[in-house]
Amino acid sequence: MLIDFKVRNFLSFEKEEVFSLVAGKGRNFNERLYQNGSNKILKFSSLFGANGSGKSNFVKAISFSRDYIIRGNDRATIQKYNKINPNCKESTSSFEYKISIDQKIYTYGFEILLSKNEVVAEWLYLNTSRTDKLVFKHERKNNEFILGEYFRNNDLRNRLNIISDSISSNNGILFLKAVSTYNNLFSEHSEAIILKEVFWWFEINLKVKKPDSIISDYAYFMSEKNMDSILKFFKDFDLSISNYNFFECPKEQIALKLPKEIFEDLVSRIEKDLIEDEENNCVMFGLADDFYIAKIVDEHISFETIQFYHEGTKTPFYMSEESDGTKKIFKLLEILFQEDDDIVYVVDEIDRCLHPLLTFNFISAFLEKAKKTNCQLIVTTHESILLDFNLLRKDEVWFVSKEDGCSTLESMGISNIRADKNLMKSYLLGKIAVPNIKNNTYKF
Repeated sequence: MLIDFKVRNFLSFEKEEVFSLVAGKGRNFNERLYQNGSNKILKFSSLFGANGSGKSNFVKAISFSRDYIIRGNDRATIQKYNKINPNCKESTSSFEYKISIDQKIYTYGFEILLSKNEVVAEWLYLNTSRTDKLVFKHERKNNEFILGEYFRNNDLRNRLNIISDSISSNNGILFLKAVSTYNNLFSEHSEAIILKEVFWWFEINLKVKKPDSIISDYAYFMSEKNMDSILKFFKDFDLSISNYNFFECPKEQIALKLPKEIFEDLVSRIEKDLIEDEENNCVMFGLADDFYIAKIVDEHISFETIQFYHEGTKTPFYMSEESDGTKKIFKLLEILFQEDDDIVYVVDEIDRCLHPLLTFNFISAFLEKAKKTNCQLIVTTHESILLDFNLLRKDEVWFVSKEDGCSTLESMGISNIRADKNLMKSYLLGKIAVPNIKNNTYKF
């Protein structure tokens, strides 16, 4: 679970801004909160704001920091510091997460000089009710690597110090990433598992969906037990899709979508994955608006793709032939149908291409799911009909605004706005986080 996220000096964010999912004192919809010790954590949050206010930059901050953690970055410079203030080019940027894994709370973050792509510092703490227990802190500028008392085994401490030394000349990789590749370390020392679990949280549990993201998870479509629920969803949301199925797709048809060298490399990597991972009998991947399943059949790769049947016709349609709104729903379906717990979805512009009622009811469906599972959903949106206290709690609403050209975050949970106020009207009339349009012709 994500508890809070802090960002400083990234794109339109100059000063440190804190986004918190700790629930406020509100009493409504408590059944969909997550209890972690004395804290209650929200499973949903929405960010509203005018165009250019920084909503997408908030998502980009999470996406960038996640990618840096799990992959590193070998560029000589990263032009993502705040450019409103000229001094920010030579100032460090920071990203910090407070997360919960198996009821334990960790604070992990790193500081980086983006203009030179130099990691300055990195830290991990285990947070308890009494104190913050240092796991490690890496001061790259002074080449100082500090291990806390969490690690008691001397052999493990020596090996962790060696790993930190091995990346001393690589400013574009974090210690958490470097240590995650030493699988024998985790099998030999149970104390080290904490490092793998935190890394896995970013790699597996944190999922960022931008407006142009392809479908990233298709397993729910392949499960027969999900088919009835998915078809019911299609019907309930008036998508006019009566059925779907998987069909064999000629390899040549996929090859037409990619340059020859890239396609051959894709096939080679798929073969390698299928051979090396004996537990999985297929590899799923997306290209543009279609997605495919690769299997080994009679020692050769066979490809399948999904096609849909619409009411009143027996002609199948590819995913790429569906409307933009329908394709957007397909990209979001994973959120409702995946079964893993503790997955955090961050979705930019969730309402893009969707009718307002589709957006409202999709969020409503997730909030129902949130009563039974511990997934989280964070969205940016302009959709005013979501500003309804019959749907959301006050602390589930955030506003992003600009002050002197820089983005700031404000939670409605700590505001004086009453829960019975007509928020939608205030939003549309330009009082809350919306464009200041001169000669506005809108009348509510």
